[in-house]
Amino acid sequence: MAASYETSTHAQHWILNPEDIRKKREVANELARTNMSNQYAGFNQDCVISIDEGLELVKKLVLMIIKICQKEKYIPRVLWTAAIMFRRFYLNNSLINNENDPTLMMLTSIFVAGKAEEAPYTSALRGINVGALCAKTNSKFAVKDIIKAEINFLEGIQFHLVVFNPTRPLKGYIQVLKGDQNGPGWEEYGKICDEVILFSILSDCCLMFPPSQIALAVLLFACERMEIPPVTKDTILNEFIFKSLEKGSEKANKILQVFESISKELEYGSRDPEKKLYRAANKKLKKIQELVEMAEITRLNQENMKKIKREPVSVMKQETPPPLPKVKRESLK
Repeated sequence: MAASYETSTHAQHWILNPEDIRKKREVANELARTNMSNQYAGFNQDCVISIDEGLELVKKLVLMIIKICQKEKYIPRVLWTAAIMFRRFYLNNSLINNENDPTLMMLTSIFVAGKAEEAPYTSALRGINVGALCAKTNSKFAVKDIIKAEINFLEGIQFHLVVFNPTRPLKGYIQVLKGDQNGPGWEEYGKICDEVILFSILSDCCLMFPPSQIALAVLLFACERMEIPPVTKDTILNEFIFKSLEKGSEKANKILQVFESISKELEYGSRDPEKKLYRAANKKLKKIQELVEMAEITRLNQENMKKIKREPVSVMKQETPPPLPKVKRESLK
């Protein structure tokens, strides 16, 4: 990982505003739609996954990343890196591109994250055991599919493997607020923060804001989810914002607006994926897969027909019957 967040590819290339994010998705969708229309005769507007449908499907797949990584007890960095890389990939790539199967890319993101974070890293195993990953997730994909998809995935994230996540600053902030205090209130608050912070990868939050800002917003958001939090919002803001900025100043107000924007993203991330939308996306993906399979069958049939035409037709020659054996005539006496 890069020593400094400010000079990292994360900060320089992957913190975007909402307009840029939406534009990237629209451009990727339009490009994929054009390419698919040119390749497959049956591809039409009914096959195009809308931006909103795609967002819900991506959220559903990020939930699968979280579930797999927690079940397999991968270190937290693998979970965060896989989820953020996966969201990065589908900024510049469309879900309707038949070469980028979403489930395959989801598994590939975990595989790549394991290598990027060097975990697990032992003499016997370097990186995620991709064979076990396929088997335990009951995936239709094999090891060779993930290995083959790796280079495509890396190209999609511009080979930027550095990912910073908000868990480290969050722990630091809590320690500052907590000090020497102990008690069940702080324990519950910590658990809620651990839950809330995952909402940032279930939304575009991780693509829009630096990890340190997300961590502070998580502290504020978690206060709203407790009846009696061990710390108030005012205490958090006074400790980390108003010590250096005057209340009501332009800079302070801008930071508060940032926290409001992050809070909206966290709220979106807290909601379950909308079934109607991600099921519609899955239905369209299935239709695209059928078109691809039909096109492949047609291509193979055409190749076989060409092969048959090129082969000379063998004409059966009529065999000449063998000559009759000569009969030796006896002379008449």
